[in-house]
Amino acid sequence: TYTDVNAQLPALGLLILISVFCAVLFVINIRQQGWALPTVAIGLWVLVSLVAGEIYPWFIQSFQVSRKESAREAPFIERNIEATRQALGLSEVKTRQFDYQDSPPDSAITANAATVSNIRLLDPTVVTRTFRTLETQFNYFRFNDLDVDRYQLDGQRKQVLIAARELNGAGIPQDTWEAKHLIYTHGYGLALAPANAVTERGRPRFLVAGVPLRVDSQLAADLPVERPELYFGEGLDGADGNGYAIVGTTRREQSGNAETRYEGKGGVPIRGFFRRAAFALRFGDLEVLTSEFLTRDSRVLFKRDVATRIRQVAPYLRLDRDPYPVIVDGRIVYVVDGYTTSNSYPYAEHADTSQLDPGADLYGLPFNYLRNSVKATVDAYDGTVRLYLVDDLYGKRDPVIRAWASVFPDLYRPSSELPPELKEHLRYPEDMFRIQTTMWGRYHVSDAEGFYTQSDRWDVAQDPGNDINGNAPQPSSDGSGRSQRPRIEPYYLQMVLPDEERESFVLFRPFVPHSEDDSKQKLTSFMVGESDPSSFGRLVNYELSRTTSSGGAERNRSVDGPLIVNDNIISSTKNNVSQNFALLNTQGSRVDLGNMLIIPIDRGLLYVRPVYVRGNNENSVPELRKVVVVTGQRVEVGDTLAEALGKLFPTADVITEEGSAPGIDDDSGDDDVGGSGTTAVPSTDPAKLITEALRLFDEADAALKAGGAGSLAQYQEKLAEAQQALRQAADALGAPTPSADSPVDDDGSSTTSTSKASPTTTR
Repeated sequence: TYTDVNAQLPALGLLILISVFCAVLFVINIRQQGWALPTVAIGLWVLVSLVAGEIYPWFIQSFQVSRKESAREAPFIERNIEATRQALGLSEVKTRQFDYQDSPPDSAITANAATVSNIRLLDPTVVTRTFRTLETQFNYFRFNDLDVDRYQLDGQRKQVLIAARELNGAGIPQDTWEAKHLIYTHGYGLALAPANAVTERGRPRFLVAGVPLRVDSQLAADLPVERPELYFGEGLDGADGNGYAIVGTTRREQSGNAETRYEGKGGVPIRGFFRRAAFALRFGDLEVLTSEFLTRDSRVLFKRDVATRIRQVAPYLRLDRDPYPVIVDGRIVYVVDGYTTSNSYPYAEHADTSQLDPGADLYGLPFNYLRNSVKATVDAYDGTVRLYLVDDLYGKRDPVIRAWASVFPDLYRPSSELPPELKEHLRYPEDMFRIQTTMWGRYHVSDAEGFYTQSDRWDVAQDPGNDINGNAPQPSSDGSGRSQRPRIEPYYLQMVLPDEERESFVLFRPFVPHSEDDSKQKLTSFMVGESDPSSFGRLVNYELSRTTSSGGAERNRSVDGPLIVNDNIISSTKNNVSQNFALLNTQGSRVDLGNMLIIPIDRGLLYVRPVYVRGNNENSVPELRKVVVVTGQRVEVGDTLAEALGKLFPTADVITEEGSAPGIDDDSGDDDVGGSGTTAVPSTDPAKLITEALRLFDEADAALKAGGAGSLAQYQEKLAEAQQALRQAADALGAPTPSADSPVDDDGSSTTSTSKASPTTTR
């Protein structure tokens, strides 16, 4: 600031000279041997420190700066804006005007068929529970989280949810050294499902699933998984750091119901007695030395967590909190974004990390320079770590990583050596995008006057939450005691961006005007980070167009933000939206709302929100039952996305992938797949509800007759669901049933799907 440069820095220079002078006096005092010189030195230093270091800067600030602060600080604000943008990767943001129209015409939906057909209906935060219940057939497997990616499937690029089936050490059936380190040594395969399609029961339509691994026969060539075993993954080191495995022993390893043997070159060979003794000492397990299952060819796998392995190789890198698996050349490879940081970039503001996950490497770290210069990969089978320099993909070289690369020239590979299959799956990193969007809310203002007044400051839009009651405000992170709502998390979308002709895979986040109490909820803009190879790393901010009022002052157009749209959805009585929620969210079942997706269509905005229903039991499976779509002030709900869009745009050709994607059928045929305890009753047709109730009564009787642990609890659970179905049937009596031209699926929901084998089309 003005005071820093014109008062504080000169004062510090003077204090340096005084300190040198005092040091000389102390040296002279070695011969003089008295108190006079030290007293003069200390007194002089204290006097100059108070006058020059405190009083003079205060005087300059109070009597020169404060009287005309905006003018005095203008050049320093401009310097800060430029430096902060450069340091945090915001200097190349492309700002485009979005000439918003209140509602896109029906023809725009038809023209944007690619975007509409790829609208994501499966929310990873909600259906993680579904994946875990349906696809972890054994307790010693688990899904840590779900990731959004895209794959070429049957000649078309599709948005998918993908999750690696990791080893769950806590679920190993025997608590013995042999079981933990020789038998149950690895995870197995992954689960993959289209993000825009569900089964008739509202569940993910898996293309890759099961143990042993099953791949949809039509897409086997697109999804080759030749090595499904995961010996390296997330969280495999254990809380005590002893999550090691010994492979190549005479004891067969377990992969579900099958036995297997490690054939890779990962880990350290045992060879002889001295190595066995060293490993026994390293892990504190005498069995390593005494076990008869180990041979000279056995190999010890340790430091198996992907982030730990990368940190061992490059401890100076900060890592993104979300590694994600990718199928590359028949193997499963984890991709991790690596960051370089510095807190010494001149004139740049320190980054706000308050919106990061507390477990992230960057959370709470003081830095004002950030680059995603490294893409790290870890092979899930043999643990091979590769580091690729990708700063050039963002258009600018990173001097920090280039310095490290010059120190370790054999460690890094250029981006040109990225395998083509891997390059297609690179994503704009989430943690960096969180920081950039948080800072952009303030630093999108380029002129010093506007920055000083903060009149056009933005915040990331408020998150409406997954519950129908919305997220409760939380205390502000600045310690002021104010309460603010959580902010919308960045989410990946595949869509055609405004004024573009091709589809893009982007990371998306919207903005609203800044307010301390969250009172301002109108949409001002949205930012995307592009992930496609041809435009990787490009940031584009779409600012909603402004208009001039009769008074001549500029103002934002009144465009509802996510929180307002969510309130409109919850309170809407038109087309039975609120009644649908009330009926579904009753005793015995619960409604979970998916991501509030904002989809630009032509010059309008389409809000899409999937609605899931599940039982109150914590192991119940959320199932997609309704889809709510909003444009302008119009709210519609349907059993499918096609039905909801058909109501909103009656003359449009609506093509979606619901029910059309090939997939692996659910073998079990009942609601207890993988241990699911309950399933919610979603139908509003009294006849269907009564039929469902009778089925549940039969299941309750069967559970009671079966006896054994938990049978009574299961009986009571099924009985409660059956009673709830009867209550819903009673409430629904008198309501119109689905029309004859809307066939009813076996789960009771009406659909406009013309065929399971072809995309859903509504006109």
